[in-house]
Amino acid sequence: MSKSDDFINSHFKYAEDVAQKPALVKRLLALAGKRLRRIVGVFVFFTSLRENADDIRRLVTSYYDGKYKSIPWATLVKAVLGIIYFVSFVDIIPDFIPALGLLDDFVVIGWVVNAIRDDLDKFKKWEAQQPIILNVEDKHGNTKG
Repeated sequence: MSKSDDFINSHFKYAEDVAQKPALVKRLLALAGKRLRRIVGVFVFFTSLRENADDIRRLVTSYYDGKYKSIPWATLVKAVLGIIYFVSFVDIIPDFIPALGLLDDFVVIGWVVNAIRDDLDKFKKWEAQQPIILNVEDKHGNTKG
């Protein structure tokens, strides 16, 4: 088992506990939205990180808003785990280090995307078929539409 598998397995239970608390998940989603808006796509991998993290954020948001429930529990927990790491101040590489600070976030988000790829692709297909609703986001990252 690799070190990344050890990390994921050791934190999976915590993420599972968090996933059972919709109000907490929604606060984490708001933080993730704020953080995503601050990531500048100067480097290609930042753009990729932002897009992948936003895909995960939209998937989890749709689940907790009751709009998309066709997601296995394990997939949801892995997505929540990725969001927890993304918004956490405790990182392998501290975020205040320019450019490098997002590298560990990129690795974790990349792992999550790979781990839930099939379910994420199904969600994106479902999402593309939904009617377009203009959402307005307030300063706290909450959307209204």
